[in-house]
Amino acid sequence: MTRPQVSLFLLEDDPVLGEGLRTYLQLEGFEVDWQHGYSTALQRIQQRSYDLYLLDITLPQGSGIALCQQLRARAERAPILFITARTDETSVLEGFGSGANDYVRKPFSNRELLARIQASLRWRQPSAQVQLGSLRLDLEARKALWHGQELRMNRRQFDVLRVLMQNPGAVLSRDQMMHLLDFDLHVADRAIDAHISQLRQLLRQQGVTEVAISAVYGLGYRLEPVSDD
Repeated sequence: MTRPQVSLFLLEDDPVLGEGLRTYLQLEGFEVDWQHGYSTALQRIQQRSYDLYLLDITLPQGSGIALCQQLRARAERAPILFITARTDETSVLEGFGSGANDYVRKPFSNRELLARIQASLRWRQPSAQVQLGSLRLDLEARKALWHGQELRMNRRQFDVLRVLMQNPGAVLSRDQMMHLLDFDLHVADRAIDAHISQLRQLLRQQGVTEVAISAVYGLGYRLEPVSDD
């Protein structure tokens, strides 16, 4: 079964450098989401998570450091690398202080950047817990907890909930979910629908009210927090 590509988020306002990096990294087998400005980048990271982030520091509006702080504030554990021409010690220390894992000084070669990306991905430590509101997953113990109380669910229901909670607010297609869940390709799409339906019913029966699984017609499913309004 074909595995999903490693997803990279690239924030670079230089159109020549950005296009060059996107093309090179795609040729190396990565999925690359290239954003030019701070506001659009902020919108994208609020919609989904990535396996690694490449952030320029100096932007016309906002900064890569502020975006890094936003990511770490929401407990994002994926590696974050700064790519920047700012090489003074103060800037470097500020970058690491904001939560970055590495600092790549411009100009750099594509091979150096690739080596740093691969090293960061090798040493990435997955989070042992995922949380949205009062709903928490203990991934090592494979337990779902609501206000600290364990929810009753089977292995498949737990895995479906895990995938949705690891991508909060993102619309996941059935095909994406089948890959993320290690479903065999001969399993019908309707198996995903059945698991989602069972999970919705389970959460409702056990009083989980802060999150909801919504269907996006023609696209897939999304897990979202529920407003009190």
